Order: sequence, then structure tokens, then C-alpha cells
Amino acid sequence: MTTTADRLREAREAAGFATAADFARSVDVKPVTYRTHESGHTKLKAATAQLYADRLGVSAAWLLYGESEAPHPGSDLEELESDLRRRIESEPPGPQRDAWLKVIAKIDRTRAAGHAFKQMDLQSTYAVPTDLHFVLVRGAVEAGAWKEAIEWPEDDWYPVPAVPMPAYTDLPQFALEVRGPSMNAVYPDSSMVVCVFLMHLSREPRSGERVVVERRRRGFVEATVKEFVVEDGVPKLYPRSDHPQHQEPIVVQTGLHDGENENQDEQTRITALVIGSFRPEPFLQPGSRARHR
Repeated sequence: MTTTADRLREAREAAGFATAADFARSVDVKPVTYRTHESGHTKLKAATAQLYADRLGVSAAWLLYGESEAPHPGSDLEELESDLRRRIESEPPGPQRDAWLKVIAKIDRTRAAGHAFKQMDLQSTYAVPTDLHFVLVRGAVEAGAWKEAIEWPEDDWYPVPAVPMPAYTDLPQFALEVRGPSMNAVYPDSSMVVCVFLMHLSREPRSGERVVVERRRRGFVEATVKEFVVEDGVPKLYPRSDHPQHQEPIVVQTGLHDGENENQDEQTRITALVIGSFRPEPFLQPGSRARHR
């Protein structure tokens, strides 16, 4: 099984770029930066993978995860696209329809720019088993990472397949990348968690459930996943990690608006419930140097 780095090098050579530096200059990326991607030393992010894929004539999904095969000419892309548009018309509002609309929007933008849309870009999002549906990855959670915003720009969202959860099929769902070790006993780095917003539920989180937590401080926000536990009537948010820096729980203040801490400079709020998770095998993870044996 090839890695992301292997596929990137293969695509670059097949596209006629003799050296890594030649290709890097063609996409306005520093050669030293590109070499870390092709060597597998740096994880390839979705937006960068899309930049490379568009230039190389392959799919970002193929570069990152090796999904399906590289596109080839003479395909029935038009038939697949037409069928997808028909299905969108009858699909009720929800994550599946949102993911399909995102693919159609990309097709339209690509054509408007005068470029050919690659069959793999459609098939990697559409041609999956019928007992799966799609949710959009809209951001990442990472303990200790304070940012101005948690949610990515919409152009950076991407769909991933998920198994339907009957209890939540009527609720909008989304996914987040899990980064860092704060929940590595449950969700190792690079896992995806599928979530529903707490405001869409008709109940509060229950002890033992995992939740998405936002802490706001001086204009910055940190988003993490924690396990919600009630101990002696006191709600707490526990990391589940073997890392020594991620052992102590966050005590949820009671009687204070939206979990506002006594220190008034910081607010803690539970925003979503985790209802499922997905983790690519190591050899499918972006930037991984592991190989299937």
C-alpha cells in the first residue's frame, strides 16, 4: 500500500515535472516546503492536497487516502453527475444533501474557470456503499490551541463517510478533526468525531458522554473534546489521555451564565455531543510514512 508521499511523487513524475523544485515553483510553494510533503516528513493538509491535485490532474482524495484509482479518460462522468443532480432534488435537507451540493458547486466553479473536473473528485465523494452517508468536516479540536475562530472557511470543509445513527438522523451533523493527545485514550491524533449541536438536542449531556467544549478568553477560543462526568452532583469535563499534561478535569461552574468562570475573563461552554468517530488506518493518514504489510 502506498503512502501519501508515494502517491504525491508518483503523480508529480507522471505529470512531467522532473524535479520536486520544478513542481513546487509551478504551484507557488517553496521547494523546501514541498519536499517535506513528498518525503512524508510533514502532514499534508486538505487545502494543500487540493492545490497539488488540481495541478497534477488527480484527486485530493486519492493523494491523501488512496481512495479508488487515479482517474482515466473515457469515463462516464456526465452520467454520474446527472444522476447526482437528480438525487439531490429528492434528498431531504441534511448532511448527505449538503455534501452532494458541495461537490456540484465545485464542478460548477471548476468549469467556470475553464478547467476539467476530474472523475475521481466526484466518485470519491459519491460512489460509496449505500448504508453510509456524508458529514462535512468543518474544523478541528485541539487542547491548548487558542485561535480566533474554530470553524474553518467553508471552502476548506470536506465530506467524510459516516454510518447513520438512527437516534440522530433528523439532526444536522458535522465532523471535526481531533488533534493532539488530550483524548488519545479514546480518539488518537487524526481521528474524526461526528457531532450534533447541543442546541438541537432536547436534553442536556449525560454523564459518560463525550462532548465538544469551547473555552473563550480575551477574544480567542480553544475547542476540545472531553468526557462529561457528574461526580457528587458536580459536572466535570475529563480528558481521557495517557499524556501527563492532560489529566485534570475542567469543573463546570454552576449558577454562572453559560459556564462563565469566576474569573470573568474566561467562558466555558459545551457546544456539541459526539455521536460517533472514524479513524483512518495509519497508512491512509495524510503524511504518514507507515506502509501496509
